[in-house]
Amino acid sequence: MSVDQSVDPMRHAAYSNHHLASEVAFRIANFTPNAPKSLWSEDVQRFTRSAVSDFAPVNEDEAARYISAVAWLTMWSVEPGGLPLDRQIIFDAANRRRFLARGHTSRGAASKAGFSYLLERIAADLLTFDPARPGVRVPRPTEPFAPYSSAEISRFRSQTMTRSTALQRARWRALLTLGAGLALSVAEIMLAEVSDVEDNGDHLVMHVGGGERSVVCLAVWESELRALLKDPEVDTFLYPKPVRPKRPAFQAKQFIGIAANPGEGFKIERLRSTWIVTHVNAGTALVPLMEALGVKSLSTLERLAPFFAHPSGEELITAFRLAGRSE
Repeated sequence: MSVDQSVDPMRHAAYSNHHLASEVAFRIANFTPNAPKSLWSEDVQRFTRSAVSDFAPVNEDEAARYISAVAWLTMWSVEPGGLPLDRQIIFDAANRRRFLARGHTSRGAASKAGFSYLLERIAADLLTFDPARPGVRVPRPTEPFAPYSSAEISRFRSQTMTRSTALQRARWRALLTLGAGLALSVAEIMLAEVSDVEDNGDHLVMHVGGGERSVVCLAVWESELRALLKDPEVDTFLYPKPVRPKRPAFQAKQFIGIAANPGEGFKIERLRSTWIVTHVNAGTALVPLMEALGVKSLSTLERLAPFFAHPSGEELITAFRLAGRSE
């Protein structure tokens, strides 16, 4: 089978992490699976070695385990899978699940579980890899507070119309919109009422906790919030339900367990983190941001520091000098 050579270089073997220990780099460079040479082609080798190098294993043992898992996933994906050597495709959750179910049949349950864990971890890192900062290990996006990527948010939004009932679609839209568009917590989403939303024509404001604080909806989520307000399933509560929930977090968890796709790690807290990181990277002042979030400590922001944009040296100098600003 021929391999597409016009692969996006940012997703193929065009860059590597050069901060690897020599024994780790040696293990990656000299790994050879017990597979036919036709499967372990030069293109597959480059793709596999580059992916594991960018993941930056911490020791030789970890390098051996990860490159084995990635090699078998990649070989199966290319032949017989027929997929291009694209990280977004090879490490996609659905492709990983297919590989474990269909391409890993000779191994036992324990081996499959081990491969699943390794592939989930490396996929989490590689699909958010920053080539400008290859030596920095980004915290695992599977952590409960890590923000979602733009691609993940887009995928969640596209899933709204794939929910099986009108009620599920309205509830899914409510979780996404109130979490990613307004940074509400789980309890706040479940208790938010239609009357809490103020539509000012050119922008929407959510009054949270009986008016204790107000949050302006992100522009990219305004259409979703307006659609939610007009949804026939929505009456008193923005998250459609007949009565005020006594255990809001439990009810939300139950629905997510039913509606969310397995393996995607859908969490309300991560939607909230996405809102925070978006604002910080856009330059929103921290004090008003904290007021909108309803937090009084910087600890909520500190744990997200690895995900904030890092200005270049020249930008930092200009910022700290306050050059060009009037006194």
